Amino acid sequence: MSDRDDFAELVASARNVTKCPSFYFHGRIRYGTKGEKVEDRFLCMDVARVYICSVKIPVKIESQFNILSIKGIDRSSDSHVIIETDVKQSHSLYGLHDKASLQPFLIILIRTIRTIFPHRLQSIVDIRPENEYDRLLRLSNEYFEDKLSDMHICGGFSMRYECACDFYQTPLHRSVQNLVDTVFAHRISREFTFREFESYTQKDWLPIIGAL
Repeated sequence: MSDRDDFAELVASARNVTKCPSFYFHGRIRYGTKGEKVEDRFLCMDVARVYICSVKIPVKIESQFNILSIKGIDRSSDSHVIIETDVKQSHSLYGLHDKASLQPFLIILIRTIRTIFPHRLQSIVDIRPENEYDRLLRLSNEYFEDKLSDMHICGGFSMRYECACDFYQTPLHRSVQNLVDTVFAHRISREFTFREFESYTQKDWLPIIGAL
């Protein structure tokens, strides 16, 4: 079996254990574990969550966090990034072989968070060094043909709602997304009414309000 086949099997196993049909990003990295040990891991990310998985098949999730829980991103060097979350945890990521191997992940991560918080990202996430946010945003526009736009249906509600459901660990209702993206988007009024959501429980309202 070739290295490419081995990697494809690793990706398939990660999709199975994370229950994600596709990833925004996936790749091998080095990960700081207990003490000062650094070991090989498989890093993957979907619309709402980042997973650090084992590299042995079947894959096991060793650590994970919702992107809404990220409080700090520190690129201490080209090959080392520390991500801090609101549960007072830090995740130390190292590039594998190529020093720039973490750059695509950072670009996609910043791009995704900025889609959720188009005008407030820098006030929510502390990004270091000082010019790192502008650098990643510029690289994002170079990597992707579609320029990142601040214009999304109803301010990007559906994506924020999906992340909020994952963050609060509540069921995701596609009917909520469809209603906002189709009905609400074509209303002249910019008011968000709850009449259409009266059939949902108060627990279901939590991510809706969180997304707003």
